[in-house]
Parts: sequence; structure tokens; C-alpha cells
Amino acid sequence: MHSTYGGIFPKIGNYVDLREFCERIPSKATMILSKASSLRPTLANELVLRSAMRWMSGAGGHAGHQPNPGLWQKVFLFVCIPAIGLSGLNTYLVEKEHHEHFSRPEFKPYEYMRIRTKPFPWGDGQRTLFHNPKVNPLPDGWEELPEDPHNKH
Repeated sequence: MHSTYGGIFPKIGNYVDLREFCERIPSKATMILSKASSLRPTLANELVLRSAMRWMSGAGGHAGHQPNPGLWQKVFLFVCIPAIGLSGLNTYLVEKEHHEHFSRPEFKPYEYMRIRTKPFPWGDGQRTLFHNPKVNPLPDGWEELPEDPHNKH
């Protein structure tokens, strides 16, 4: 009996045409099967092809590989959420410590920094769009900050 591809690939026993079979399996297995099909059809060759088909067949299904949404729900609740919470707590504590001892560095008017060839189209033209007077100096130096009533220093 000839295959749909003109009989180039022979049928082995009751199996489908090797070309159709190879299109459905991963490339590494395709290489193994193409090497095996180049051998003379022997009993060993047929056994190799049968075991490969059984190994790559997903029709059987195994009881141990059934979907288990309960497991992933527990992993999410008891692993992911605590990990996210602990990461957030760690970030908060590190940033709190950094904020307590933060001070602005001395301003040095380097020629190559804060060059303004034309004013910004907003505000007074000197401040960037997301200007923060605590960390962004103007071209001529730091701005004077009003006294913060919440700061206990």
C-alpha cells in the first residue's frame, strides 16, 4: 500500500507513514526515527519504532500526570504570597534606613551637566517635568527646602 507522499517512505507493520509520524513528534525524536528508518527493516528496527511510538504517544495518559489545580492554589497561597510580602517588607526596611541618613551631596557646577539650550515648555523653564527639589538641583545649585514639620531631625 502506498503512502500519500508517493510511497517514498515505507509503512512498517500497521504504523502510519513515517513522514506523517515525524511531523507530529519533536525534532530530536525525528532524527532518531529517520536514522532507524534508513536501516534495513529488521525485527530490532520494528521494536525500536514501536517503543518510540509508545514513549511519544500521549494517548495513554498516566494517573500521576492529571491536572491538580489544588496543588497550584496551595503553592500560590503558601509560597508566592508570603514571598511577595517578605520582599516588600525587606524593601521597606532598607529604604527606611536609607531615608534616615540621607543628605544631599555638595553641589558642584560642572560645565557638562544641566545644560539648557532652551527653557523647558512648562513651569519656569528650569525644572524638569518630574523635578524633585530634594534630589534634583537646578543649574545654579540646590533649592532651599522649607522646613518639614514631620521630620524630627
